[in-house]
Amino acid sequence: MPTVYIDSVAQTVAHEATHVQGGADDIDAALDARAIALANQGDIPYHAAAANTLAALAPGAAGEALLSGGAGANPTFGAPAPAAHAAEHEPAGGDPMTVDAVAGTGSLRTIGGGAQQAMAGNAAPAPGAHAGTHVPQTGGDPLTCAAPGAIDENASAEGVADYLARSDHNHQHTAALHENGGGAEISVAGLSGLLADRQTPLVNILVVAANDSLNKLAASYVCSGAADEVEIQVALDALPVTGGEVLLLDGTYHCAASIVLDSYQTLKGCGRNTILTASVADVDIITATGGAGTEKIGILIKDLCVDGDAGGQVNDIGIKWTYVDRSRIEGCWIRDNGEYGIELWHCDFNTISNNICQVNTASAIYLDGTGHGNSITGNICQGNTSHGIETYDAYDNTITGNTCQGNLNGIYIYNGLHTITGNTCQGNSNNGIWIDTCIGQTVTGNTCQGNTWYGIFLRRSDYCVITGNSSKDNTMDGIYLLGDGTHNSDYNTLTGNVCTGNGDDGIEIEGAGDANKNIVLGNQLLGNIGTALVDGGNNTEPAHNITV
Repeated sequence: MPTVYIDSVAQTVAHEATHVQGGADDIDAALDARAIALANQGDIPYHAAAANTLAALAPGAAGEALLSGGAGANPTFGAPAPAAHAAEHEPAGGDPMTVDAVAGTGSLRTIGGGAQQAMAGNAAPAPGAHAGTHVPQTGGDPLTCAAPGAIDENASAEGVADYLARSDHNHQHTAALHENGGGAEISVAGLSGLLADRQTPLVNILVVAANDSLNKLAASYVCSGAADEVEIQVALDALPVTGGEVLLLDGTYHCAASIVLDSYQTLKGCGRNTILTASVADVDIITATGGAGTEKIGILIKDLCVDGDAGGQVNDIGIKWTYVDRSRIEGCWIRDNGEYGIELWHCDFNTISNNICQVNTASAIYLDGTGHGNSITGNICQGNTSHGIETYDAYDNTITGNTCQGNLNGIYIYNGLHTITGNTCQGNSNNGIWIDTCIGQTVTGNTCQGNTWYGIFLRRSDYCVITGNSSKDNTMDGIYLLGDGTHNSDYNTLTGNVCTGNGDDGIEIEGAGDANKNIVLGNQLLGNIGTALVDGGNNTEPAHNITV
């Protein structure tokens, strides 16, 4: 029993029969009947004013505070009373900041009137004049600027805009386009602004991926590997009439039908690994077709490979243009096609440049049907079953700087009038250059070497000029001129050529009365197995040739 000391006298009191954990005595319920309520964790005892007894306050909700009820009132749990609230608010809902300092001290001051007004320089600014019109989409004032400068066809693209272009609404435009060098005007009205859909051209460029392209995510269209011309054609047809570009990513595109190009369209690849091939026989892989008076113009094919054999089928023509003018094929690989690599029929003023045309069954590059003004330059034509470059009934074209190796004939011209200059024709199974049934043909500065027949063969042709060519190491003659009963070879000029090391004659003229009044002047005819100059014509005028 515990001992209680009162006035230094030890007294003992009755000891509780039970204890709480830790050894202390229980709270005597006799003190107050409500003390039993404190058995629940978190209860708070308080003096209940009305009953003058102890009472238990149950715990409040999370976030609530213990609130005093004031004198004579019991405590409670609840939300704290807010402080005094400002009558005005900032745009975000908060109370405004109240700042005060002595005017002139450089500190922030309250904007307003009265004794606490800051210096005049800190006063609220007066609003400026308000515009009478607004931007329809946003309600804002329009951009004020100087009047736009006049820009004519000879001016640079500089001037002053009268509004800012936006990406969140459309503009209406009217454009006038002209064919290069003049021509009919093409009116384009109502061109809308840019759309977010990636299948709508951002800068008139759409991207197509093959089934085996490495980066399909970059493409607007992805081919399945069968009838891939469908996706490519959809992309081409999605371009505006003013033109645009379809970019083919790396990979092999299997075509069951032709890809058809229209005016002002560009079909461009990513180089040799962008391969177009045929999945069925007898397909012209890329085509463009106009008509007499309705020619297609402004087409570009660039940086891709047309391989007719890659799909395991025998196609027809790699690229075929009909009535197409002022267009270009450049930097392409054209190979293994069942007919021509490139065919132009009734096509004028086109450029075919820097292509590699190999092992096509017919000629690598073929011009037909009165085509004129075309430039065929810088191409490599190798191993084609027929000719490297062939023209038939075409005229006034330029064939320059090409390399034609291992073909039937390097260059074959029938019934044409062209400028043929600076070409290299080597190792062809017939002739380096064959001019047949032509009038006024010019062949100058070419190298014809190691061909099985003649370096240059001139047949049934009049008034042609063969000058400054190197014709060496051919199996037969360096230059062979032939007239026959079908057509004479008269009034031709052979001058300044170097014909050496050939297996037969340096220059040979044959035809008797069918080869008349040809001029052979100033040629070097040395080291040939046969005769330097064989004159089997009529009234030939040889002079100043070096033969020994």
